[in-house]
Amino acid sequence: MKKRMKQSFLLLCTLLSLMLLAACGEKDTAVTVNLVNRSGQAISELYITPATTDEWGDTLLVSPLEDGDMQQIGLGTFTKEDLDAGFNILVYNTQDELLYNTDLDEQNFSIADRDYLVFLPPNGETELDITAKYDSSKYDTLAAPAGSDPLLDYVGSWKYDSLPAYLVIEEAGNWYIQNLYGEQEQSGTVTLSDGTADLYLADSSYYNSLALADELTLADGDGNVLLYTGDMPLLPSSADTLDQTATFPEGFTNVAISYASTLTAQSNAAGTLTFAPAMGEGTDDCYSGLLFSFQPISGYDEQMTKGLGTAQPQLEAMLQQILGNLYGDKLLGTTDVQCMDWGTYYSVTGNISVAGSAVSENLADPLSGTVEIRYHGPTGYALTTVALAPAHRIDTYSALRQSMLVTCTYTNDWATAPKAAPETPAAPADGSDPGDANTPYYWYDEDGDIWYWDGEKNEFIGFGNDYYIDDDGNYYESNDAGWDPDAWSDPGDYGDDYYYDDYWYDDDDYYDDYYDDYDYYDDYDDYYYDEYYDDGWGDDF
Repeated sequence: MKKRMKQSFLLLCTLLSLMLLAACGEKDTAVTVNLVNRSGQAISELYITPATTDEWGDTLLVSPLEDGDMQQIGLGTFTKEDLDAGFNILVYNTQDELLYNTDLDEQNFSIADRDYLVFLPPNGETELDITAKYDSSKYDTLAAPAGSDPLLDYVGSWKYDSLPAYLVIEEAGNWYIQNLYGEQEQSGTVTLSDGTADLYLADSSYYNSLALADELTLADGDGNVLLYTGDMPLLPSSADTLDQTATFPEGFTNVAISYASTLTAQSNAAGTLTFAPAMGEGTDDCYSGLLFSFQPISGYDEQMTKGLGTAQPQLEAMLQQILGNLYGDKLLGTTDVQCMDWGTYYSVTGNISVAGSAVSENLADPLSGTVEIRYHGPTGYALTTVALAPAHRIDTYSALRQSMLVTCTYTNDWATAPKAAPETPAAPADGSDPGDANTPYYWYDEDGDIWYWDGEKNEFIGFGNDYYIDDDGNYYESNDAGWDPDAWSDPGDYGDDYYYDDYWYDDDDYYDDYYDDYDYYDDYDDYYYDEYYDDGWGDDF
């Protein structure tokens, strides 16, 4: 019967070790090992745990380690006490049969960083050898199967050290190069000759040659170094599974968000998480990233309790203020601005263009971005999310931003409407037929206040003494019926409207005066822009 315990060993052990060693000043040691299967059969499960614990944790293998294969894995970080005590090892084959259990024999193997763990045929004189240097010939008489194919030394996936691509060699003698987008760029066949593996294209023309530097390293004829890898991490995709979780720092530690393993999470400021592509180096994605931040705000709360009609200009002002804090004069433009009422919060969204120098001094082309800011009531903060990337990659990062935002656990007990929203709307104010269930229109409630039926739910627009609905079914502010009806006919479409384009962009004096009133943000801007971009996006993205 399998001995399987300690399902959370790696996480708990690491956390406990960090806390204990921080108190005494002792430094943990990270241990990475090279697994070499010379057992004559495939290994499906592998457990390695310090002798100081009585739990095995989870298997260290994502997929079976075939006979003749080699794989590098990280065991975690360990204290000096753990390393001195040694390690126990538990191994199963693909038939779920126990191959090795050193715990039963209390062998407590000593393992150092970068050691090779060579698994040899079970029940032999030597079943497991741990060595700092691996010499395959040492084990040939013990483990080499009859008729062993020398091509097996080259089979697997290899990452170019300085190029954004993988070389994959298959047992059948085929090879292909795959870029970090998951696309095949070249393919052909492999021929072994004079200690090298020669690569030929599909048309039989010569492509390159490979030579083994050691069991985990190849060198090609162009001077490129290739490192063996058990899998092939790719650049982010909109279809990525959000299987990782991060929590916000400093004041928002109870708020979590999910993200894909193709991203790395960082915290650069209070209440802020940034996400960069794990494999972005050497690609355009190095200039891409995601921002999720609780940005401080003030001066909006009073006007956010009177309906969407009154909240809209406040949301637009909030958008410009926060973008100004984040990007300063690097913000080149904002378009397609939309404000929405979601019942428990307001949102303002838009597309942005940011100078490439915001993330790298060497990037001349501007970056594209999408932004959404959510106002959850008088909390002093607005949840701000930004996706930024080169134009040809913004759709991917924008989709990731949206899917990640759905997983954010932040909530607040607040309602956008100052009165309870009716489940069903009354008839349109112009007396027309409301049509089917998906027909949107404005209507008056029994108090004379204005609501908007979007086809699914009712949104509060404003009080009857502040707004009215005209004969065409559009709503206006009571003291200014001369506005262009198109500017306010739809509460969710403001991108090209009079108010936004003319009021905010053309009236520079007012715009400057508005931000001058928010001296609170001057210091924050200096901190956030300089620290965040110099140490965050600029270096990591």
